[in-house]
Amino acid sequence: QRVEKGDELAEIVVPGQVRIFATVFAYETSGLEGRRVTFTAPDGNEITAAVVKVMPVRAAAGGPVVWIESKEIDRQIKPGLDLSGQITAAIHNHELAIPKSSIIYDQNDTAFIYLKVNNEYQKKKVTVGLTSGDWIEINSGISENDEVVTEGAYELYYENFSKSYKVPD
Repeated sequence: QRVEKGDELAEIVVPGQVRIFATVFAYETSGLEGRRVTFTAPDGNEITAAVVKVMPVRAAAGGPVVWIESKEIDRQIKPGLDLSGQITAAIHNHELAIPKSSIIYDQNDTAFIYLKVNNEYQKKKVTVGLTSGDWIEINSGISENDEVVTEGAYELYYENFSKSYKVPD
């Protein structure tokens, strides 16, 4: 999840019993419990923890919410400390993420992007997945080598709108 420096993420009510609730971006939640989590503090120190529970809710972005805790978290997390963390739940070698501004939707809510190919723009249907901040996961339709239009996609779409959409008589 995208978090900016200074964003308030939690309130520590009882120091020494800190639990972190985080959204993870995984489709399958089985196997997340017990997974090791590594947080890195700005000074480079690593704090290890584990996913204790997968909560029975999903975040607005679609990912499951997990509960993370450890004695190291209890001892080392202090107010004002900036952390970043990583849970390796599964590796998806074929999943790509692009800016949300790249996606256009037609009248049937089908997702498309525009690719730049030989100095021309081609509309391409894609299957989207989870979102995080300004990014959206692409499950199918493009490859990592494709040159995706990230700004002005709707302008390209409406430029050819009259050719692709016919108003009934």
